[in-house]
Amino acid sequence: MVDENLVKKIEDGRYELTKKGQEKSYKIFRHLHGNPSNLDISAIENTLKEMDSNIAHLENVKKEKLFTHEELIENLIIRLKLIKESLNEE
Repeated sequence: MVDENLVKKIEDGRYELTKKGQEKSYKIFRHLHGNPSNLDISAIENTLKEMDSNIAHLENVKKEKLFTHEELIENLIIRLKLIKESLNEE
């Protein structure tokens, strides 16, 4: 794992995760993470990039296949709007 730059040995002989190791660990264990407000900036950015990728996929799906999921899509829109609105609150 040291060769892959996932961990590095520190002065006292112990090992710690590198930034790359933290990101890989998060991807593997993200379902175990608690409150989303505890995520660091890179995890938030990764989440947004993943959402962007998923939306790009949905944009290429035929409309007929999306009709049965219209309610879920609407709920996601509402939740994203609430997040955006919360950014303007003081």
